[in-house]
Amino acid sequence: MKNILILDSEEIFLELFSNILKENLQIPFNIQSTMDGDEALLILLNSKTPFDLFVTDIMHTGNSCFELIEIIRKKFPVTKIVIASAAGGYYTEEQLSLADVYLPKPFNISSTFLKIIKCLLNLPTH
Repeated sequence: MKNILILDSEEIFLELFSNILKENLQIPFNIQSTMDGDEALLILLNSKTPFDLFVTDIMHTGNSCFELIEIIRKKFPVTKIVIASAAGGYYTEEQLSLADVYLPKPFNISSTFLKIIKCLLNLPTH
């Protein structure tokens, strides 16, 4: 079973992303979501198994997106990371490349889904 954690400051995005996965993913998975970076960190650290995929917005309360990515890379190197954000234009390519995939909001649902699947299956996403 694949474990997925979604962090976004907007509840509508959490619901949209979960629905995309539920409607299209043909493998067993578990989704957890939160709107707070501190809570995301607690979920990550308290999970019995590492998450396969972490999807995060850049802008949210609590720990910053890049702090979380740094922690995940050190403690959970197998976890794939997707940044989905409208604020990407304010950050360097180097910062955005810390994730396996960067999805600028708004995004095309079908191409987004394809990138996520490729990420989960360890296929090139660029």
